[in-house]
Amino acid sequence: MQTHRRTLELLVREIAPDLIGGILIDAFSSHFDELVLSFEESGRRKSLCVSCTPNSNAIYLREEVPHPRRNSVRFFHSLFGTPIADAALHPSDRVILVKFPNGEDIAVALLGAQANVVRRDGSGIVAEAFKKPRSVQGELLPIREEKSRTELSPEQFAEPARQTTFTLVQALKNQFGHLGNLLIREVIFRSGVDGTRHCRDLLPDEWKIVARSAADIANELESPQPRVYLEKGVPVRFSIIPLSQFAHCEAREFDTVNAAVRFFVTRSRGAADFESSRRQIGSRLKSEELRLASTIEKVSEELAQSSRAREYEKYGVLLKAHLPEIPLHAVSVTLTDDFSSPDEPPASVTIPLEPNLTAAQNADRWFEKARSARVRRREQAERLPCLRALFDKVREALEKLSAVNDAGGLKEYQHETRPLVTARTAQRSGEPGLPYRRFVVTGNYEVLVGKSSKDNDELTTKAAKPHDYWLHARGVSGSHVVLKVKRKGEKPPKEALREAAQIAAYYSKAKTSSLAPVIVTERKYVHKKKGSPAGQVVVDREEVLLVKPRRPVDDGVGSEP
Repeated sequence: MQTHRRTLELLVREIAPDLIGGILIDAFSSHFDELVLSFEESGRRKSLCVSCTPNSNAIYLREEVPHPRRNSVRFFHSLFGTPIADAALHPSDRVILVKFPNGEDIAVALLGAQANVVRRDGSGIVAEAFKKPRSVQGELLPIREEKSRTELSPEQFAEPARQTTFTLVQALKNQFGHLGNLLIREVIFRSGVDGTRHCRDLLPDEWKIVARSAADIANELESPQPRVYLEKGVPVRFSIIPLSQFAHCEAREFDTVNAAVRFFVTRSRGAADFESSRRQIGSRLKSEELRLASTIEKVSEELAQSSRAREYEKYGVLLKAHLPEIPLHAVSVTLTDDFSSPDEPPASVTIPLEPNLTAAQNADRWFEKARSARVRRREQAERLPCLRALFDKVREALEKLSAVNDAGGLKEYQHETRPLVTARTAQRSGEPGLPYRRFVVTGNYEVLVGKSSKDNDELTTKAAKPHDYWLHARGVSGSHVVLKVKRKGEKPPKEALREAAQIAAYYSKAKTSSLAPVIVTERKYVHKKKGSPAGQVVVDREEVLLVKPRRPVDDGVGSEP
């Protein structure tokens, strides 16, 4: 109802004294569909805020809105420094005119999906426009002429309405359309008469009740009582009269229409931003839940199948036993299977070969594949319970999200659950990729792992704080690893440091070692010398943990072989 004709009449009456005589000093937009007109009067600065959002047009006056340094566009430069001569509502449409002494004006047209703010020259031609400038510049602003209609009192319109095929709602809209849909629904609600019934079927007493309700609302519009109705703290309706249909809601009353509109718009925007953020977080967590479920299924299927390590090892043994029989540059060779049962006829085995390798090198290649298959199977067996634990955490986080009902709670929730949403999920949601991988270790501590030498520098010098823990495989090249702590002086659990060290060893040249030494120190003891190569740092103080390199539960950018 913030663009109801009566609302705008009252609003303009309230804000005109503040606008007239003020000097226009700025006009800018930093948000889609929103424009701010700032002016100064007697040393005080105020801003006229306009929302051209299709389903929520609005205008209100407030203290000055600072012009953002970035991501904003200025409008109406030619009027800067010009005093405002008048402010009035157009006599026949929802257009507020801010007039200047040179004959120009700024027309705020609150016309639903066609809402716009334009600068018009002295002849009413649009010279500049906030929205759709190409289609409206050089044209007259489309303004509806006031409709001529026969004024009938609520009692008088009953008889003509009975002669039509209209429903009660249609008849009210036809005769009292100026009330708007909200107040027509209020007439019907107060009367208790079904609005879908045809006029010819209504009884005389029902017509009297409808007429009385319409008359009451018309009288209340002459003595406005601006208010905002809320449900669970979220605005659901603005009105300048009491609404019986929202009696179940909390009602907050205001002294002025401007104050009520401002509260409604700003609080609604905050609620919309909150809901958008909550949906986005829920979407990311749901994506993570589905991804983890898929990964768990694949890992479980892989472990359920028999290992191919024994088959690969047999290939290597057979090649070693038949080296002279293997031709050079062959892509495969068929040999007698020496491992077949003596009770059965000799079987043959076809072994794929790399043609650019010798027979002995091909044998070694199959032995290495057998070793890798055993390592892979062992790692997957260790990984599965971690994946299941993380899946349970994500599912629990999704259940808790529905209980978050304000911006403060959502911020705290985001901080707690951020480690559960990997970089890959964020990228899928349209966020820019990060220069590091992210993991969660015991105690819900976040671990960041650099992806390249350049990324290592950024992680160590920018992302890490002085009191975070810094880890790196000792004596070999590898990723910089940072274990984030929540406060200065906090000592992470030994298990968390050990898991972070295992990750550091895994993302290094010591990955295949049975045990690897890993440097552990606070970030404040790590320095980068000017001009040193990317990724190269100096460590002033260190401790060393000896750990087994271990593949993390999830590397945030996709599984590795």
